[in-house]
Amino acid sequence: MRSTESRGAMQVNYGIVGIVLFVVAFAAYLYVSAAPAAAPSTSTATAGQTVTTTSGTLNIPANAVVVDMPSLGGYEYSQYTPGQITVKIGVNNTVVWTNHDQLVHNVIANNGLFNSGDIAPGGAYEYTFTMAGTYTYHCSYHPNMDGVVIVKGP
Repeated sequence: MRSTESRGAMQVNYGIVGIVLFVVAFAAYLYVSAAPAAAPSTSTATAGQTVTTTSGTLNIPANAVVVDMPSLGGYEYSQYTPGQITVKIGVNNTVVWTNHDQLVHNVIANNGLFNSGDIAPGGAYEYTFTMAGTYTYHCSYHPNMDGVVIVKGP
């Protein structure tokens, strides 16, 4: 039995309206799902440059290693680039994470050694390692984002 409602000269068939709405919603879902992911961006910050961040300016030390959070089109594509770096104490043991994504991220050491707090889009965080070791870190907002810093002795 079909549900209909008569409103003067117009008669509404809710079954047909429901099917049409479902088809339109499903077609929109397929269109959005099939859209290609945004092309990866490259970091514009390099060692020795000054970066304007949301909290002011940051002079990236000439010997720093820069890890980027590129704009990759949303949550499931968010990552640290590169995901693993090696630094040497006294040579290049300062690491700067720059957020070029449209999402807020953070950089938290799994062992609690460092915690950037929120890094807004356009922001950056700097940390200087002083002890050799392997340091894993992650973004608390995006479980697929993790990285490794390998620190070699002097």
